[in-house]
Amino acid sequence: MAAEDDNSTTDTESDDTPVIEEGSAEAAQAAQAAQLAAMQKAASEIELVVLPLSCVNEGKGAPLSMGVQRWLAQELARTGLKAAAPVFTAIAEQQGRKVPALLIYRDEWTDQRALQGAVRFPNARRLIAADFSVSEEKLSLTMRLADIHLDEPGAEPSTPAPTEAKAEGETKAEGEGEAKAEGEGEDEEKIAGRLDTVATWTAEVSADGLGEKLFEGLQAMAEAVGQTVDHEGWAEAFGTSNKQAMLSFLVGLGNLSALQGRTVPATADQLLNPLMDAINRDPKMDGAMEALHAMTDILLALQSGDRSATPLCLQALSIAAQRRKDDPEAWHHLAVVARRLGDLPTAVNGFNQAFNLKPTSVQIAVDFIQTLRRAGDAENALKVAQHAVEQGNEAAPILALLGSLLIEIDDFDAAEPFLRRAVDEGQVPSAYGDLANVLWDRSDDGTEEQREDRVEALGLLETAVGLRHVAKSTIDMLLDLATDEEHEGAEKLLRLAGQEHAENPAVLTSLSTLMLESDEPEQAREWLDKLLALPRRSLDDDAFARRAVLGLELDDFEDRYEAAIDAVNSGDEKQQGTAAVFLREVIAKDARYWQPHLMLALAVRQTEGDAAALSHLMNAVRLRPNDAQIRQLIAAILRKQGRPREAVEHLRAVVALNPRDVDPVINLATCMRDANMFAEARQICTAALQMIPNHAQFQSILDSLPAETKAT
Repeated sequence: MAAEDDNSTTDTESDDTPVIEEGSAEAAQAAQAAQLAAMQKAASEIELVVLPLSCVNEGKGAPLSMGVQRWLAQELARTGLKAAAPVFTAIAEQQGRKVPALLIYRDEWTDQRALQGAVRFPNARRLIAADFSVSEEKLSLTMRLADIHLDEPGAEPSTPAPTEAKAEGETKAEGEGEAKAEGEGEDEEKIAGRLDTVATWTAEVSADGLGEKLFEGLQAMAEAVGQTVDHEGWAEAFGTSNKQAMLSFLVGLGNLSALQGRTVPATADQLLNPLMDAINRDPKMDGAMEALHAMTDILLALQSGDRSATPLCLQALSIAAQRRKDDPEAWHHLAVVARRLGDLPTAVNGFNQAFNLKPTSVQIAVDFIQTLRRAGDAENALKVAQHAVEQGNEAAPILALLGSLLIEIDDFDAAEPFLRRAVDEGQVPSAYGDLANVLWDRSDDGTEEQREDRVEALGLLETAVGLRHVAKSTIDMLLDLATDEEHEGAEKLLRLAGQEHAENPAVLTSLSTLMLESDEPEQAREWLDKLLALPRRSLDDDAFARRAVLGLELDDFEDRYEAAIDAVNSGDEKQQGTAAVFLREVIAKDARYWQPHLMLALAVRQTEGDAAALSHLMNAVRLRPNDAQIRQLIAAILRKQGRPREAVEHLRAVVALNPRDVDPVINLATCMRDANMFAEARQICTAALQMIPNHAQFQSILDSLPAETKAT
């Protein structure tokens, strides 16, 4: 059997694969319910709540205050306490939309309001309430540690809330609009209970002395609850002796808290800059790097509309990795993000740096090998796998990858022991199919050895089908045996895989292919329908299924469709007109198959004009958003119609799909200039010239831009 390009060592498809997601409302509700249950479980384990610091100087210093709150909770948790630093949000009106916004408290904490915040954690027995004030001259902080006593219906708060104080639901959040806390109303029910003060701590200090004072406050709070802070001093506690780096870190930590509280309080660069400043000032500050890891992951996952977030995150991780040259996790994170964005050269370089620093890391080695294979560099992928094993990195996924790569160079004998270990020691799904591949054809025909090998191979394939995840290597092996050798046992196992793994696109695709090539192709419809019903499937799987269904429903579809494509590409208007009639018939049958829309646009552009072609291209791009050809055609027509600003959005996508190609970047910069987007065009050309000095076209675009206006 031929070696298969399957290397999966995980149970999920690649995060980099473009997919269609059509989750039902029930599935979305179930996911939300599961997330809520997990949050409730985590909240139930908290025993000490560090409430948000109240910014009593008109809300000034909110990001810094949130960083202080989170740092205190983290450090108290390190002493053994189960502590939390909650972020309270509100729903605010912004430009006609209701969005989450931070609740920034501006009034000193009262017992009643503190109780209202703490009861969100049902088993919390203590809280810290702090008032914070910052001005140009000084910072002041007053902390109070108190025991919580609830379920006393007749108890009065020890410090009654003054009538002018705002309840949580009425507090204004920073930013536009009035904010009302989620789940709260104006007549919020009073919490029956009281707070008993355990300890208080107050400090007034300049920014330069904040680190020392915060450490003193941490020690005071820990001592009051019988815990010990292990750090020798403030510098060890923060991981830096650079005072400005410490301040920037706290602001960045506050920004991270806001993001994790489902709010986006600023633009991506404003959120990232404090952490980058901390790392630039002290590259060895591990806490800042940990916060940057978390922040970039959130920003990349958010759909906030900030188009700059993705390149800024990549830039931030790149700078951090350069500053922390000996940090394998920094390089690894950079590589993972670059690979997700399709920038394989940057990804390969990042993985290489990480692997050289930590060749014993299973995740780094696996990611590096898989990325090299994706880049078409199987030779170096094999070298990396061999080197990892030589360095003692003999985890089952590495052994499975090494065995698979050895199969690619037809070294089946060398592959076998590694694949056997991957099966025996780690039950790696892909190893079963690869080992069966090795066994199937290694012995002479008609010999007892061949019979034994094939019995073992079928046993491996049967076991693989029964695993929680069935790998593509197994499915491809079964499909080859069922089609090429008409092996009945393989076909039965493939059908069994369809029953056991009905949500695996590779299984459904293979079963569909098997049926389509049989004497009864109509049997494929069952599996094609299941494939199209999957709530999550790749764009390629979707296109395969739709084209196959069309083949079942339209007579001589494949021959007629291929002839139509040839006619479109011929450039002959008469042939294109005939093709257009057929393509419209195909679209009427299934309007969600992307390729006929593209072909129809090309067919009618000469005869019906750009406007008609553009209409069909817009249908195509909705169905196939990751196709560079479609995007380029749309951009060309929009520019021709005098709509360069709209074209820019499609050219951005082309650049994202081909991050290392120069021509798409030139087209984007030129289009931005034509759209009077001079600042962005200048930024792109300047960055390009730094990487490619003296590039004539970038320099020409830059020289053609109006002079940059100086800020007065």
